[in-house]
Amino acid sequence: MHDYENLKWYQVWSNPNLPAALQFPRVFMLAGPAIWALKLSLFLQIKRENRSAWALSDDPLNIASWGSGLDMSNWNVVVKPTSFMDDLNAGTLWAIVSSRWKTWHDMAKRPLEDAELTVVVRRYLEGDPLPWPGANLRHGALVIDIVDKSGYYTGTSNGGNLYSGLTRAVAKFADDFIDSTLDLIVDADVPGDYFMPGYKSTHVSMPYVIYREGEETGIRSSTFTYSPSTAVQVNAGGHSMPGVV
Repeated sequence: MHDYENLKWYQVWSNPNLPAALQFPRVFMLAGPAIWALKLSLFLQIKRENRSAWALSDDPLNIASWGSGLDMSNWNVVVKPTSFMDDLNAGTLWAIVSSRWKTWHDMAKRPLEDAELTVVVRRYLEGDPLPWPGANLRHGALVIDIVDKSGYYTGTSNGGNLYSGLTRAVAKFADDFIDSTLDLIVDADVPGDYFMPGYKSTHVSMPYVIYREGEETGIRSSTFTYSPSTAVQVNAGGHSMPGVV
């Protein structure tokens, strides 16, 4: 079972800062650079799960702003911090995330697609490099990160066919700053890593390979198995008749 399944069962509370009996406003809403907004919305749910005392800093995902008050050494799931200014300077597409008791996975699906982002989940094991400077995590903690692997706005493959190969293009915003257009890239520099013997990766700026299953390829057969996990949290609500708790 992939560790991403955890994110399909984190419900986004209307107000993670208030008790279950007092949820106001009724809709969770947050605007900002997509990585920061999605990470913060998940961080608030995880923090609610691990801490009962609430004293949010001005920028919750800027770990330095917490001083010594945020101890995540016993948390099973943590979010790799990305401050608002870091995401703003990175030029990440903005998003408005909203939820009326949706799961984080359902809420994040559209913003992730629009901003061409990828959720990366890793288990931290003692002896591994720290996920971020000064991190103090338990052995086996699940570290959630959101990164841009697409190269969509810097130049990458956008289509092509078996005969002409991959078509490279860069996306640019149209005049309305909502839609985008694709401009073909010609005579681009080849990444220096591609000339290194034994290099086993590909750059998003110039992908060069597609793996196809068939007699002519190195993949003779492949299978994909999906098994849904079970819920770890269930929330229910509504109006009861007088006298019923």
